[in-house]
Amino acid sequence: MLAYTIAIAVISFLISAYGIRFYAAPTCALFVKIIVATSWLFCVGMVLIVPTDVQVSAREVQPKQQHIALSLLWNITYWMCFLFTWVFNPIIASFVSSADFTVTARMTASIKENVLVYVLSTVVTVLGILLLIFSGKLTWEGIPGVISAAGNVFGLLVVVLLLAYGLVDVPRSIWRFSDLDSWSLYATRKVGKLHKKVEEAVSELKIAAALAMNMSKLISKRDSLRKYVDQINEEITSVIPLSAVQDVEIGDLDLDYELDHEGMVSLRKRCQRAVIVYHRSKYQYTKLVTSVQMTRERLSQLQQSGAHSQLLAREMGLKALAILCSLMSWCIILAEGTLSLRFPYADDLSMVSLLVRVCNENIVGTYVSVLVFLLYFCSCTYHSLFKMKIFSYYYLVPEYTDSYSLLLNASMLARFTAPLCYNFITLTKLKHTALTDSALAPMGQVPFFGRDFNVYYPIMGCFFYFAVAFNLWGTVIKAFRWVTFSSSLNFEDDDDDNDNDESDFLTRGQGVVYGNDTHLLDFGSVGAGSHHSGKGDTTKGGHGRPRSYDDDRELDTDARWKQAQERMAKRGTTTSSSSSRASEKKSTTASLDPNATSSDKLDSIFKGLLS
Repeated sequence: MLAYTIAIAVISFLISAYGIRFYAAPTCALFVKIIVATSWLFCVGMVLIVPTDVQVSAREVQPKQQHIALSLLWNITYWMCFLFTWVFNPIIASFVSSADFTVTARMTASIKENVLVYVLSTVVTVLGILLLIFSGKLTWEGIPGVISAAGNVFGLLVVVLLLAYGLVDVPRSIWRFSDLDSWSLYATRKVGKLHKKVEEAVSELKIAAALAMNMSKLISKRDSLRKYVDQINEEITSVIPLSAVQDVEIGDLDLDYELDHEGMVSLRKRCQRAVIVYHRSKYQYTKLVTSVQMTRERLSQLQQSGAHSQLLAREMGLKALAILCSLMSWCIILAEGTLSLRFPYADDLSMVSLLVRVCNENIVGTYVSVLVFLLYFCSCTYHSLFKMKIFSYYYLVPEYTDSYSLLLNASMLARFTAPLCYNFITLTKLKHTALTDSALAPMGQVPFFGRDFNVYYPIMGCFFYFAVAFNLWGTVIKAFRWVTFSSSLNFEDDDDDNDNDESDFLTRGQGVVYGNDTHLLDFGSVGAGSHHSGKGDTTKGGHGRPRSYDDDRELDTDARWKQAQERMAKRGTTTSSSSSRASEKKSTTASLDPNATSSDKLDSIFKGLLS
């Protein structure tokens, strides 16, 4: 068993180390990489323990030493994931996302941000425990079970829905990718969507840089705030030179930054956010455009050479894989939906349970069958989690994932891995496992949520599965016109745009992919001469207070600059008037080498638009 433990530790470490090296941005601090890698290590280790736990628990005579060792591993991984979920990752994430200029200030902001969550969670937990104790349904010894049950219920509420969506979308995505022509058309439309996102990202980046440049003009060299604005300018100019934002017009709401420390923090936060979004949008756009062009080129070469057999073999192979995944999805949904049901002639409809019983004493067969279903189980869940549009700016991007996104990913994995593993073990219908006898043993003392919730709630996943498969979810939302609710809960590939938008995206994408409309790649005019007022939106000012457009529209740009200069004069500082802008707008259309690759051309374009 010692060798098994070492093997799990080594495999988990290698996977975590590779993930950090592949995804982390160069700007990520070392302590963030260590925290994220450690969190991933325990999550991967927990998943790897499941097949062995099932294989050992399925034997008629369970080895006592192995059961004790597995119980110890479960306790370590479970409670470490619990700590990373609720303590380490949130505090570090708030620390790295803070835009304060000193370590002390960032740590103070992190504590203030999390203390309210901890206080509310503690109050609710204590009230719930006292209510159960005085009602006679819980003893003092069952308090750890309440904590375990609360974490499991919260995770299971989300895991079942994410799993249901993934069980539909994973086979559907594989089937869609099998036909290169259909996938190329789908990807071309998505290129048009990403093109619009890149335009917005470049516009926001230029506005943020223009704000930093103009703020620098307002603050004198002897002012105490000068070091802060210089630091902001240094950070933003590493991505875009200030000469590229000379003609950018700044809207009313963009000027809502006080000339004090809080205002500098808010401005730095906006600049950092603009840089992160720009890098992410650029990566998505470049990767997809290159992929589509290479796919079309490869398809053209195969068609010209008459190698239709290769195309047919590829298509049939992927479709066979999609059908296999669909069968596994149906098996899992059937198992989830019949956990609480008993039929006269079919007491067990769980394919996972049947495989465990058939393999019985076959150690390798049990381990492999459980591992295959478990990996598909996890893949569908996390595929759904980070395709949600609320995570569209926080998903993992190779070499460009910032510290906050890494910590958010690690926190989500740590939060949902334990409920996911517990739900999977429930599908095996084993009465006793090392997990249920160790880390989750106290949970059995909690009425309903500790014993029965994991059996009855997965039925909701079946309804959600069919709702996603037949698009009933989107139909109901659109019928009741819950537009805001729909846009926040939809997934990245959901077609929530109207027909006009879809047609426009397809036209944009075709212009980029085929190279017919080269002006689509010219982002140079984006943000220049545009009035980014944010009409209709609700924003936050320099102190985090809400501001609406109606409150601010009476103050035009000139009045705001005048007020800013008056505030600086009261503080005894001097401001220099900005020089008139007489230079003509430079064209950012890059001169591209016709022999260059698609990736090289796109890199040249992005360098040109920021020059």
